Amino acid sequence: MTELKPSWIVYNSLGRPNVKETEKVDGYCMVCGTHIKEGVPQKKSFSGNFTNWDKLQRLDQTHVCRACYFCFKQNWLRNYSFIAGERRLALYIAKNIPSTIDDQYTIVFRRRNGLLDDLFNIRSLKNNIFYDNFIFCINNSRKHMIFRATINTNPETFIIQYGDTELLLNTKTFKKVYVSLQELYNSGFSKRELKTGGYKSHKIMRYGPKKIGEHEMILEEKRGSVVFNLMIDLLYKEKNG
Repeated sequence: MTELKPSWIVYNSLGRPNVKETEKVDGYCMVCGTHIKEGVPQKKSFSGNFTNWDKLQRLDQTHVCRACYFCFKQNWLRNYSFIAGERRLALYIAKNIPSTIDDQYTIVFRRRNGLLDDLFNIRSLKNNIFYDNFIFCINNSRKHMIFRATINTNPETFIIQYGDTELLLNTKTFKKVYVSLQELYNSGFSKRELKTGGYKSHKIMRYGPKKIGEHEMILEEKRGSVVFNLMIDLLYKEKNG
């Protein structure tokens, strides 16, 4: 392999699980374009429901590398959000560990309600999850995200694969937005109010018109952007005590 690919980051982070379906071949992976000496035949790799042929790197080839094949077969990789690096994969779950995940995989389980905090503290995951390279995927559908993902190296400015959409997050630019949104949400304002800026008058009076105005000076510039809306979706209520 001459170039690191997102599927290989995930595959390596899970301990390089065995793929029995491979056979010898000298060519390139249909999905990621990696040069391979072994691979899984096309007919075993894609189901009859597969339609994203335009996303494949080498349609002129006949096999899929073991990393891409493995990722295709793990439905939980498209049903949950995760960050993967050279060391481990961290999976964001609401409560229970999915029963479909093999316990042999090297996975760090993190709470879904901590996802927004992690986006603004990627550096804290360094060495535990990654050294230099990572991908961040947030699910919003049942589509495969890994094959669309971008490999990041900067923990302060990076690309999130949000379903089939790429989002560029500059944490320095959005840090104040993140703080304001979380503060207002925990003070009783709904996600709908934060998304539109249409706060109920009694909540404004209770919280303080001046303080609302200060937050709005920060929020109004970013309101309506895809990143802004994603942040609102990821807001959580902080527990007292």
